[in-house]
Amino acid sequence: MSFPAKVTAFLYERYKAFDGAADKGLLFLPVELIDNNGAELKRIILQYADEWELGEDFINWIITANEFTSTLVDRIVTGYPRDEVSYFEEKLGYKDNIIDTSELFNLWVIEGDKKWAEKLPVHRTDANVIWTDDVKPYKKRKVRILNGAHTSTVLAAYLAGYDIVMDFMKDDTIRSFMNTVIYDEVIPTLDLPKEELEDFAAAVNDRFANPYIKHKLLDIALNSCSKFNARCLPSLLGYVEEKGELPKCLTFSLAAFIRFYKGQMNDGVCTGVRKDGTQYQIRDDADVLTFFAEIWTCNDADKIAGAALSNTSFWSGKDLTQILGLKDAVAGYLKRMDTEDIRSIMTELIG
Repeated sequence: MSFPAKVTAFLYERYKAFDGAADKGLLFLPVELIDNNGAELKRIILQYADEWELGEDFINWIITANEFTSTLVDRIVTGYPRDEVSYFEEKLGYKDNIIDTSELFNLWVIEGDKKWAEKLPVHRTDANVIWTDDVKPYKKRKVRILNGAHTSTVLAAYLAGYDIVMDFMKDDTIRSFMNTVIYDEVIPTLDLPKEELEDFAAAVNDRFANPYIKHKLLDIALNSCSKFNARCLPSLLGYVEEKGELPKCLTFSLAAFIRFYKGQMNDGVCTGVRKDGTQYQIRDDADVLTFFAEIWTCNDADKIAGAALSNTSFWSGKDLTQILGLKDAVAGYLKRMDTEDIRSIMTELIG
């Protein structure tokens, strides 16, 4: 049923149809939002070929005749325009059930042999396509700045009462908080040209403020545990290593993530409540939701911070309580969020 399994079956039929001809392999350009998506697709296909006992000759053909590129896609896509669909259907003159909304900005980085660029010259169109030998610098820039800005800001912004990205971008406090994270705490930890990073950060500001893109904070909040680990924690750890102190805004973001995951489990659904009384569904893996529901029953900020930060399964094997001062700082923010307005804490953090 899985996509890689279907690709394996398809390749096997192709291999048999062309008698294993070396020139009948294919170029694969996967766009799943995971690290090394090309190498990962190839690994799973080879695993299926082995488990299904399709033969060494077929396995060698997969390896030698086919190319699996790793790619990076950068474009905010918010989905079906439910609120505006009647306008578009009237304008188009027909009903379209798969109409979609995306921003104008687009980037597709493909890590692959340049010979393929001539066979598939998508970089010569209006699309922003880059063929490269190494996708990692582009991925690092996107994950740490664009995705990092999302994950470090949206949970606090939601708890502060906002529901859409473009709305919190109109709030000077929250927008300034996000920019403090990007310019003062993330960019100094990256080993890419500063001017290039700042240009990308400026574009992120414009993209988030796009009045036509209604990006829901709860959609961005999906699986925030793994997202914080991938997008924000490397910047936090890099800042500590570089400066010898905690990055105040990213530390607060970590506390806001833990506070956002304060919920109660009922029939497999975890529900949180923000200060204005709005109930919201916390969406993540079941074991993550169960863990947070359990630690929040004690209502002791020090114990909650300690439990969350010491859960090495969340943080790629790291015990974050070993970072000097982090547990106390997170616990302190959790206590303050119980009694103070979140925006007032953010205002203090940005000076």
